[in-house]
Amino acid sequence: MRKVFAIVIIGVLYKGLPAQFEQFSLTAPFLLYPSFSAPVLNDTIWINVDAVPDTFRDTLGNPVGIDPVIYSRVFYSTNNQASWDSLNLSLLGYQFYENTYENFIIYPGTGNTFWYFRAVDDSGKNFSTGSPKNAGNTFPVPLNLCAKACIEPGNDVQPGAPGNFLELTDFHVSYSDNKIFGVLSNATGTWPWDEGGWIPLEWYAYGFGIINPYHIMEDTFYVAVRADAPVYITDPGVYKIITNGGTQINYIGPIQHQTSGGKLHIGFDLSILLNDPNFGPFYGVLAVAGATAWANLSGAYFADATQPTRWYLKTYMLIPGQNTPPVLTESQVIPPSGDTLTLFDFKVKYFDNENNLPPLRKLYIDDTLIYTAGTPDHYYADTSIFMVNGLGYFSPGWHKFYFKFSDGQYVVQTPIDSFFVQGLYIAENPNLKRKEPILTILNSKKLSEILKGKDIKIFDFQGREILANKEVSKGVYFLKIKNRGKTYLRKVVILK
Repeated sequence: MRKVFAIVIIGVLYKGLPAQFEQFSLTAPFLLYPSFSAPVLNDTIWINVDAVPDTFRDTLGNPVGIDPVIYSRVFYSTNNQASWDSLNLSLLGYQFYENTYENFIIYPGTGNTFWYFRAVDDSGKNFSTGSPKNAGNTFPVPLNLCAKACIEPGNDVQPGAPGNFLELTDFHVSYSDNKIFGVLSNATGTWPWDEGGWIPLEWYAYGFGIINPYHIMEDTFYVAVRADAPVYITDPGVYKIITNGGTQINYIGPIQHQTSGGKLHIGFDLSILLNDPNFGPFYGVLAVAGATAWANLSGAYFADATQPTRWYLKTYMLIPGQNTPPVLTESQVIPPSGDTLTLFDFKVKYFDNENNLPPLRKLYIDDTLIYTAGTPDHYYADTSIFMVNGLGYFSPGWHKFYFKFSDGQYVVQTPIDSFFVQGLYIAENPNLKRKEPILTILNSKKLSEILKGKDIKIFDFQGREILANKEVSKGVYFLKIKNRGKTYLRKVVILK
């Protein structure tokens, strides 16, 4: 049976982890909406991911600001995950893409590719990562099927630890459809169970902690631990630790464990967590951290732990030749007509069955004006609305427009549509070398109608401000127009 010492050694193994997990849960970046343009052999492929910073809080839990992301990176394999290359992604940072990181490569000339993402905050310690997939449940797991799950500084084992084998130097993770794997590295490459001898009086524990970041319970977390004190009987396994009202530790399932190549490999069935009533709904994300401890007849002691990592159990596989064209629908301009002071919004719906991002996303007006459309919704397989907002001061008459998009392979375009602009201005300024529209208004009453509800100031030719509701004589005036954070200056001619 499991005696008191079993509780002590496992509890101390993760003595410092609840606070670390709390720190993690407030500062590790989120990796959202990874997407690619369509994979085409020997052609450019674009890569996007939203690396969203979390809120940084003080020791009392009060929000004090945003914990910025310092970099984001994509890892990719062109040889069935036998080896991996990486590519730094650059922050776009403009409207609708404030947290979107992007780069591109030339897609290889043959075969499928595998991808996962990583982001690190400005501390250099808190980060989130995807990982390769160990589809065949290979155990021990080779490192090419693992992702690094910590930035371990080293030389941080607790004073008094009985050996450098308790000093963690790295921690890697992998997964399959039904299993979780962790690989621990230490300073010596040895993983003793105890101090040795006929009757050992000192025992050692190694493993990693797990929480569900979408169902955080401050008093509950899980550990997969390898430890065995023969006198007191501690079985290697997955344990649930509840710290509310006194520590409770419950064995909930077995683990695989093996040392290989100087590393300790641990694996267990994912169902052990999913079937536990305290674990909560699972959305493919875990928080994990490695840890070590030791114990003797005098007590049990925490030794070392890695910084927790937000782990996305997801690998993306791209297959050239399996792509369908995207679809553009509901192209529109709002409002459908206006005058030369009207600002128009243009929108279109983009759908891509493979969730391919559109590297080409343009709005064309009269074939001479070209604008890049954007969207705050970066998941394209359920339709995203792209828009170009606040365009205005068009010349009087009819204007045509259309959208042209590409998923990286297929180019699609909306039918040509049009909108009408009423003629409030009639001429170009002949006194200027460049073309400049001049508003021509019959009288000041018409001017008041145009200005109604708009943030517009009127100035005379000497630069003196005129009240908008004041009767003004004929002549040349200037309108200072503010709309959506932009300021425009336009001349106006009142004929009488």
